[in-house]
Parts: sequence; C-alpha cells; structure tokens
Amino acid sequence: MALKGGQIQTTEFWSNVLIHYQGVKHDEDLEGCRPWLSGNWELEEIRKIVLSTEFVPVQDTTSLETLYMNARNYNGADVSVLLAKSNIPESYVLQPLLYTAAREGNFDLFSYCIDHGADISAGTRILNYIHPSTNDTRWLDLLHDLDFMQWKTKPKNLSYSRSYWPILQMGPECIRWWLHHGGTQHRARYSVEHAQYLPPAPAIRVFLEHFGLAWFRDSGFLQFACQKGDMESVVLLVEAGADVNEDVTPLGDDLREGPVYVGRALDMALIGGHDALFRYLLQRGARVRRSCVRSGWAGRQQMVDLIERVGAIEED
Repeated sequence: MALKGGQIQTTEFWSNVLIHYQGVKHDEDLEGCRPWLSGNWELEEIRKIVLSTEFVPVQDTTSLETLYMNARNYNGADVSVLLAKSNIPESYVLQPLLYTAAREGNFDLFSYCIDHGADISAGTRILNYIHPSTNDTRWLDLLHDLDFMQWKTKPKNLSYSRSYWPILQMGPECIRWWLHHGGTQHRARYSVEHAQYLPPAPAIRVFLEHFGLAWFRDSGFLQFACQKGDMESVVLLVEAGADVNEDVTPLGDDLREGPVYVGRALDMALIGGHDALFRYLLQRGARVRRSCVRSGWAGRQQMVDLIERVGAIEED
C-alpha cells in the first residue's frame, strides 16, 4: 500500500542510488564506464563520484540517506555536522546535493553547496532543477552574482530560451527580476506549447503590464488558459482586449514531434471540461468551427445544443 505523499517511491529511489556509494556498479560501468541513462542529474552526479579513481566505498550509508531524504529541511551547518560524524568527505555529496537542494526549494542548502565548491557550469540543468513557482529572487541574485551562464557580463543571455523558459515558471517576482536585469522576448509565441507549462495569472499580468496585449497574439496563452481552466488568466486577457475567436497558427518547430495544433478558446475550454469558463466565453461572443464540434466534443451534446441555440457555430 502506498504511503501518503509517495514516500515509498522516494525511499526506493534513494536506496537504489545510495548502493553505488558502497561500491556497487552497473555492468556497463564495469566494462568501461559507459553511462547509464538515469534521467536524473543527482544520480548522474553520484555516478561520476563513485567511478572516480579517488573514491573509497562508503560501508555505512545511513548518514547519506538521512542527508538526501531530509534535504528539504537541512542547512549547511546540519550537513557539516552529519558528514563530520560519519567521516564522509564533503566532495562525495556536494554536487548531487546541489541538485537535491534546488529540486526541494532549499535556498540555504543550495547556497552552501556553491560556497563549498559545487560546480554550476552545467547551466540549464541547474536552472531547470530549481523548484517551479519558487517566486524567490534570491536564487537568481546568487546565480547572477556568480555570472551564471554569463548573465552578468552578457545580459542578452537572459533572453535565450535556456534562461527564459525556466524563469517563466518561477513566479511573478522572478519574472520582474528577469525583466529588470535585461531579459526580453519579442513576442509570447513559443513561450508555451502545452497548457501544463502555462504560468499562472500573476505572471501573465506582469507580462501584460510590461509588453502589452499585442505581445500575446498568436501565442496560445489565452487558449491554453481555457484548456487549463484558469479563469483568472482568461478574464485578465479578455478584459485587456484579447480576441476570443483567435485562430492560433500551429506551434512547435520540432520536426520529430510535429506541430502543436491549438483550438479556439471555446473549443479548448470544453475539451478541458470547464463548463463555467465555456459559458463565460459564450457570453463574450466566442464561436467554434463546425468541424471542431464534430470531432472533439463526444459526449457533450448538452453543450453542443447550447451553442447551436445561441448561434455560436461557424460553418467551415
């Protein structure tokens, strides 16, 4: 039976990771240090440590398990005391702990790791790991002071997607920080290609105040907000003058995945199952194409009847 909060998955993950500190290696590593694809940078960093020629296996990993499992609440002093008691070199944990601290949203521990020599040259990897919606500019101030990704010496680097996209998810104060330090985008298009990555209304308000409504045209922001059921963002954009009947040009430039087709606001609201939002859009003149009704609204006959009655269907 699963425990509340997914504790079983977390425990099992670290059990499988920490066994490498005891000297256990994958077959691929034994044959010639070929990397295993972990999909997790903490695990990858630990792998680098245990495969180094200087590494001495750790027989008792209890302290390491305590450290990684409680990284959300630990500070630098806690780490120093724990490592000193267990006689484990600091170099064995700094780099993976940096990623853990970022993922857990523990700024003090993140700062400790950097102060004690953790490498931040990995760039986007680290930025992507910082806890989404942190809305805490201390992370950005610290990285900026260290000229992370040359943000300080080349402010234009803040505008590149590898900086902009992660900061987009960090909250309105972080977005204001980004704008203040020179970040910019000519338009919102390609900022978001799926509803799950749409920033919340307070962040959208910051962009609206700074760039104006034209910045959002043909971006899918309104439509993704409808799919997500984010009434606050929808109202914000519609009251600013957004076109509820905008047809968005397909998004995405990855040839492997193909284009991302975005429906009209009314279509996206119903696909997302947000009836209140659907009715709000109807009241503001939103319409859909007949082909969308036929192809995407199975089991929604009540809504189909409603838009038929109010004349909100356009013939193709």
